[in-house]
Amino acid sequence: MLRHFVVVAFLVCLCVDAVAQTSGRWWVYFHAKPVSTPSEVSHLSQRALERRAKVMPVDRLTDESDRPVPAAYLDGLRASGATVHAVSRWLNAASVSLENGVPTTIERLPFVARIEPVRTMKREPLPIGAPPPASPFQKSQTGTTLSYGSSFTQNRSINAVALHEAGVIGAGVFVGMLDDGFNYHREHPALSPIRVVAEYDFIQRDSNTSVQSPEPATQGYHGSATLGTLAGYLPGSLIGPAFGATLALGKTEVGPTETAIEEDYYVEGLEWLEALGVDIISTSLGYVDWYPSYFYFDGKSATTTKAARHLAGRGVLLVTAMGNEGHTRRDTASTGTLIAPADADSIISVGATFSDGILAGFSSTGPTYDGRMKPEVVAQGTGVIAPPGTSPTGFSTWQGTSFSTPLTAAAAALILSAHPDATPMQIRAALMTTADRRSDGSSKTTSWPNPYYGSGRIDARAAALSLGPVISNLPIVQYYVLNGSPTLLVSVRALSNAPLAPDQFALHYRRRSDSVDTRVLFAPTATPGLYAASFPVTGPADTAYVGYITYGVSGGSVLRRPVGVARFDLRPTTDSLTSLFPPGATPPVPGGYYLAANYPNPFNAGTNFLFRAPRAERVRLDVYDLLGRHVRTVYEGLSAAGDNLVPWSDIRDEAGRPLASGAYLYRLSSPQSTLSGTMLFLK
Repeated sequence: MLRHFVVVAFLVCLCVDAVAQTSGRWWVYFHAKPVSTPSEVSHLSQRALERRAKVMPVDRLTDESDRPVPAAYLDGLRASGATVHAVSRWLNAASVSLENGVPTTIERLPFVARIEPVRTMKREPLPIGAPPPASPFQKSQTGTTLSYGSSFTQNRSINAVALHEAGVIGAGVFVGMLDDGFNYHREHPALSPIRVVAEYDFIQRDSNTSVQSPEPATQGYHGSATLGTLAGYLPGSLIGPAFGATLALGKTEVGPTETAIEEDYYVEGLEWLEALGVDIISTSLGYVDWYPSYFYFDGKSATTTKAARHLAGRGVLLVTAMGNEGHTRRDTASTGTLIAPADADSIISVGATFSDGILAGFSSTGPTYDGRMKPEVVAQGTGVIAPPGTSPTGFSTWQGTSFSTPLTAAAAALILSAHPDATPMQIRAALMTTADRRSDGSSKTTSWPNPYYGSGRIDARAAALSLGPVISNLPIVQYYVLNGSPTLLVSVRALSNAPLAPDQFALHYRRRSDSVDTRVLFAPTATPGLYAASFPVTGPADTAYVGYITYGVSGGSVLRRPVGVARFDLRPTTDSLTSLFPPGATPPVPGGYYLAANYPNPFNAGTNFLFRAPRAERVRLDVYDLLGRHVRTVYEGLSAAGDNLVPWSDIRDEAGRPLASGAYLYRLSSPQSTLSGTMLFLK
């Protein structure tokens, strides 16, 4: 049975144990593809090939499994009275149905290796979650500018808030999702901002993944909820952890029934997403009821598990739900309760916890039949806020490993966004090795990893930092004109477990028409974790400048963002986080004056002063020595309402003499107040 891992109480009804029965559908596996089969890989995007190059030899990015199933095989099936429903390159197989239900004719075809019956069963439609309670807060309690509403708890539980505050939002990552459809994803205010670049309905065979006639109204409600959990964006109500990612959506499940044909659609969906070039796939679907024994959950027998193994070998990270089968098997076997494809190797299977990290009673357990530890990790899977899927407005509270899965996939997207060169196995290892392993007071947590929590509850921030320093996905760029000197200020946020090497943390910029970059170092600002660099503008303050950033820790590799030869557009527009990370680069006009610490400090080649003014007024910025003697008037004139940047590049006194090393005072005088600070000049 293909499960939507949703429960609306702490106990899951496990009393339904339908007897699988053979239907008129069959998997037909073929003999090896003939050597003459064209090595046709035009279905693979350039992005897919580049992603494969992370984990595959560059001269062998494709293999036999990428070749199409020979048309002659499919024509032979049809000539024998079969209807072909789905075709898998990877499995070298096709799913078919027969009018008379007898496969004898197909078995005798010379190109057929074997056939396997498909078993079916039905289930009742799953109920929709209740509306969320009123949120006692509308913003993060830690100072982030994002307004999470009731979704703050689920973001905090995976430590995504800390990465958001650092400007890491999933930008540059391509995520695929498979589900029962994605209702209202173009209309719901939390779903419509998501960058969906491809969608396909494998049931209706068209590009509309919303509910369609004659499907029931509940078709697609589950997928809307999982999509919103991962990437939704409606400030004040819902922030999906990876709201800056790009999405591709596949509809593979028939809502009101559970039939094995959905496994076929699932495999087709994985192959389609991989060919598009996705980096991560999140699936809150799984299959269990038509497998008669736990023997099939050995990492290599179930159909979807076989496909998952192919996916991992091609550099895609599959994040999938463990299931809601509870902690013990109904047949009393001393094995786990997971479902396929959670038993696959080299993926991330996810269990569910309450928001406090305690395992939910419905969460399936490991190990696999062959003794491998499962799950890999756990995440919040109760009280998750997401769209209801039944209307273009509102939100519901959801439970199940269906929702711990997209939260974990979103965390993986944040890690990849921070470290674009990371491989799926590096991200998987980072999430597992940094997971929270707190005791729940029971025997379940006496050793780690264990078949209940796996390696523990995910920590997105810790996992990202375990792979090296983290900087903002995109720089914040601001434009100033003071004293007739146009200037661009480029700011990034940075996190690191070790101090950043000051001589490596630099902005490299040039005009588009130039061929040589100029290098300027970033320096810390008065805001913890925020670094800035400025440079003079020698022309119109439009889109003329591009650049990249280098950074690293002492003795470590020098990293570059963007990776490769790409560059940021250095302009004070939507190329910065302004459009993605409200309220953006421009702060509100303050009620009074504010003087930030100068940067860099200490300094030797120049420094910058930043102050905020409530209105355009005459101000004066002076430098004094420690005896109170006037050294230099750095700026005197009208301020602008809001931020004002005053660069000081020629470190000389009023008479033009170079300053001596030492400590100095700077003071901002305005009609309202006088503000001052201390700085250190080192030659």
